Amino acid sequence: MLFFSSIAFGVLESAMSVIFSHRFRNPRRHFLLSAIIPYIYIFLIGLGILLVSFIAGAIETHNGRPLVVLDGVSAGRALPSSRCI
Repeated sequence: MLFFSSIAFGVLESAMSVIFSHRFRNPRRHFLLSAIIPYIYIFLIGLGILLVSFIAGAIETHNGRPLVVLDGVSAGRALPSSRCI
């Protein structure tokens, strides 16, 4: 599936370069760079999903305790009136 997605990205890049070739004439990217870009994209999406999963798991482990985001500011409740200006 990853192999065919890299082929699809290559075809899309070629089509876009043909469509917009009249605007500028920059040298084309190296073939290996164009082949690696889809894999980096998929890796970054997976890394983002993993990061969100870890954050959700960390929040889930609090078991009802207040989550302190900043010093004196807790998620879900306001500051005490003595600290408000």
